[in-house]
Amino acid sequence: MKPYQPSNKVPSSGFTWLLLSAIAGGVAIGGITWAISNLIYLIILFPIGMGFAGGVANSFGVHQGKVRNPLIAGAFGVFTGLIIYATFFGGDYLKFKQAASEEITKAAGQEIDSATKEKLIDTFLSEKTQATGILGFIKYSAQQGVNIGKVGTKGFTLNETLTWIYWLIELGIISGISGAIAYGSAKDPFCEGCDRWYGDKKRVGNVDENSSQRFLELVNQDNFPRAGEQIDPAANIVANSLEIHLQECPNCPTGDSVMTINRASIDGKGNLELKQVLQGTISRHQQSQFLQAANTPKNTETDGDSSS
Repeated sequence: MKPYQPSNKVPSSGFTWLLLSAIAGGVAIGGITWAISNLIYLIILFPIGMGFAGGVANSFGVHQGKVRNPLIAGAFGVFTGLIIYATFFGGDYLKFKQAASEEITKAAGQEIDSATKEKLIDTFLSEKTQATGILGFIKYSAQQGVNIGKVGTKGFTLNETLTWIYWLIELGIISGISGAIAYGSAKDPFCEGCDRWYGDKKRVGNVDENSSQRFLELVNQDNFPRAGEQIDPAANIVANSLEIHLQECPNCPTGDSVMTINRASIDGKGNLELKQVLQGTISRHQQSQFLQAANTPKNTETDGDSSS
């Protein structure tokens, strides 16, 4: 079996889709999260959620744009994380300006034009942080610190240094998850001849722990009839077994198929998880041999005579 490797191609339309998904998805995710955060904000969980949402947006752009370069896709995923977080802070900045504008009007006792209010707000930020605009606001917010605590409790406030560290951790979580999902999406099997993604994975069955090493050896030797004999097509997913899946290009009746072999195991929380062991391409003839052997009823007779 030949290992599957993406072609690393990015069509011109691919960059357009990546940019659109990053900007539109990033602004939407950041804006929605900011709106919810005015009611409740859960540390760690919200950044993880933003990262996954950003990854989904990027994955859409990757598949629509037919992007097969994982590094470029991952970079746009990280970029999406930056946009999400910038939009989140942008919401706080607009809220701050609105509150400051109301205070200015109240203090003046009369309505003041917006340009004057902008200058007064920037003057305030410049005096506090030596910066204006959203950058001055972010610096000012860091000086005020971030309050951390359970819902309904006073909690405690981080100092300026810890606030910057906290924000960097959140940004790292968001961009890291978003980038990882985009990176993985660009590695999905793609048919270069038909210029389309392969179809969904179809489960063939699993190989029990005792036969797993022999199965991998047979696959690496391209002995698919014998490898197929190790498959149990009816077995449920169990820990320490190998799960076998196949993918085909919907347009290529004779094109190569992609075989994915995952190992099922129990994670630290007691949940069943699948980790990829091997992925590669096989010919349709090899696939036919493999499936025929896998679906052939196994000999379940035991030695010895039965007695009445």
